[in-house]
Amino acid sequence: MGSQRNIPLILKHKTFDRSIFSCVKYAYSSGEFIPYELKEEWEDKTGVPFIDTYGMSEAGIIASEVLGEPRRKGSIGKPISAPDYGFRIVDNEIQIKGEHVIQEGWYPTGDLGKFDDDGYVYLLGRK
Repeated sequence: MGSQRNIPLILKHKTFDRSIFSCVKYAYSSGEFIPYELKEEWEDKTGVPFIDTYGMSEAGIIASEVLGEPRRKGSIGKPISAPDYGFRIVDNEIQIKGEHVIQEGWYPTGDLGKFDDDGYVYLLGRK
């Protein structure tokens, strides 16, 4: 891994014990992008799968899911499929809509993304 400063402190602690994670099923992230190498190290040291999702306060919920789907390196999964919910990418910007979103219609998130051929979403940065 490139930078030791990016490793969660719990993994570097001198009394770290993998067994404390024995009852944890998943670790989730839906904020800033987490480098894949850090996720791999987390999983190697804790035995807990690290699940990337996508969400924001303005949307009130997580907007992507990966459970039940094969994981893909660098992907936040596929958009949630639910009634009255929308997820699209226009001019590389992720837009979402639904009753849970802070405004009516399509909400421009400011996040840049792309779909692959199978519908998985990849974050590319901020607008």
